[in-house]
Amino acid sequence: MAALLASAAPAVAAGPGPQVVVTVKPVHALVAAVMEGVAEPYLLIDGVASPHTYALRPSQARRLERAHVVFWVGESLETFFVRTADLLAERARVVEIMRHANLRHGEPHHHTHAPSTPRAGDIPTLDPHVWLDPRNALAIAGLAANVLVEVDPANAPTYVANTARLRSAVNALEAEIDAQLDPVRAVPFVVFHDAYSLFARRFGLKAAGALTLNPAHAPGARRVAALRETLVQLGVACVFTEPQFEPRLVRVLIEGTGVRTGVLDPLGVDIPAGPQAYPALMRRLTASLIACLGAAV
Repeated sequence: MAALLASAAPAVAAGPGPQVVVTVKPVHALVAAVMEGVAEPYLLIDGVASPHTYALRPSQARRLERAHVVFWVGESLETFFVRTADLLAERARVVEIMRHANLRHGEPHHHTHAPSTPRAGDIPTLDPHVWLDPRNALAIAGLAANVLVEVDPANAPTYVANTARLRSAVNALEAEIDAQLDPVRAVPFVVFHDAYSLFARRFGLKAAGALTLNPAHAPGARRVAALRETLVQLGVACVFTEPQFEPRLVRVLIEGTGVRTGVLDPLGVDIPAGPQAYPALMRRLTASLIACLGAAV
């Protein structure tokens, strides 16, 4: 991998836009919207693969080798990418969004990862699902536009115009979601993945917390009883899981509690990649919340 990524930095050729790689789909959607009409960025992680545990394929390493710009969120999300990012920084513009964008952060994030070597200027481990706050989405788009204008000034007018259109669209999307969530704003819920603090904070939702549950291992009877007691104590109406959780496990957990269950997906795993993936993801997240919480209103 190191050998593949150690070549000299390519220059942006006249004519075609820069070769851009983005690690995760929601950020890819925002960058794709900024680049529309110039070039299409390459999405590194698609489908149900987790950015926490992803392994690069050789073909993707070659794609990164040719990149002019690479956008990734940060070590607390794409743990696998830390060493690759350091290698790429010698020959490409590597943008770690959680370091460079003017973001609004939620609560500290509680994923447990393998120990890593501290890097200069390390930042606290905050919720890395930053795009779930629409205002962070705009900050990411603005950062992307600034970087692309620097790398590819010939297409600066297009980047600037696209970013202005995206800003209007995301502002309208935020207002739309805010209005739709109003009837369920006070209904308490919990999640199995601590990924939604920014969304809940932005829209004033009553997120009661996150339950720690490993999707790869079924909990024992004592653990199930403790989790059920927590649900009752918090008075939650809904428990939200994610696509990787086994539905049977969730049914066992909520049996006899009267709690409903739903599925939330912060990455849009089955949404087609492209500029429309971000609004599609946010609308689906909203619809999933309303479908479950609305029954308690």
